[in-house]
Amino acid sequence: MPRHPFNSWMLIAGMLSGTAICWPQGLVTAGELLHPHRRPLPNVPPIDELEILDPRVDPEGKPRAQVLPGANGLSQVVTPPTIIVHRYYYTGDRDFQGPMLQGGPTLLTANDPATGEQVQVEALLPPGAPRIRYRSDKITYVYRDRSITLCFGHPGPLGIGRIGKPAIVITHHSALHHTAVEKTRYQAQHREWWARTGIPAAATEVTTTSKSFVNHAADTVHTVGDTATAPIKAVWRATPLSSLTNSQERQPDFNATFNR
Repeated sequence: MPRHPFNSWMLIAGMLSGTAICWPQGLVTAGELLHPHRRPLPNVPPIDELEILDPRVDPEGKPRAQVLPGANGLSQVVTPPTIIVHRYYYTGDRDFQGPMLQGGPTLLTANDPATGEQVQVEALLPPGAPRIRYRSDKITYVYRDRSITLCFGHPGPLGIGRIGKPAIVITHHSALHHTAVEKTRYQAQHREWWARTGIPAAATEVTTTSKSFVNHAADTVHTVGDTATAPIKAVWRATPLSSLTNSQERQPDFNATFNR
């Protein structure tokens, strides 16, 4: 499908006047074309993001091959693909749990947010429920042992349009990598939930209050100790033993004087 042409003078005029420009996605401003990530994004629940079209050749929805007559009288084996439509892409950078997929030949369909062009790319998906990751230039299906990414191409000059054709990129990773990713995601969710409860702030306040109370108690004990021992110190000073001790403390060190 051909790319939509774009007149640079229309962009400059739109930037100077602040008016809207007619674009395949609808009426948008020049600033939105230069910075598509700044557009207001719709709040779409993850369950509504995808529409799955079953080829209806298997009662259980699984991939099933069909034998069709081909050219020169030769039979051709064809597996009709499942079609997955990302209806609202692009709705911002997000990461959500996808539905259970039967896998097999799949036709991924989405509109490129940079050009408004509908993109259809064939991919071979494994069965399972992947996590789906949205970015402004790609859609990634993350499985336990691999990631399958629909890349729309590289951004064009000034971030307008794309350079290169859409393609599928497959990245294999180990189960340990998946476990580490899930652990990091769980820890982030746990921290967010813990912060929403208000318990960390309350615990910090209690700790600070307890520390102040302990310090005040220590100062009080020190004061009470001085008050309680003051009479004993006074009685001790009044005895002959006290004068003997004081005289010993004031007596010079003869050894030190002699060694000089």
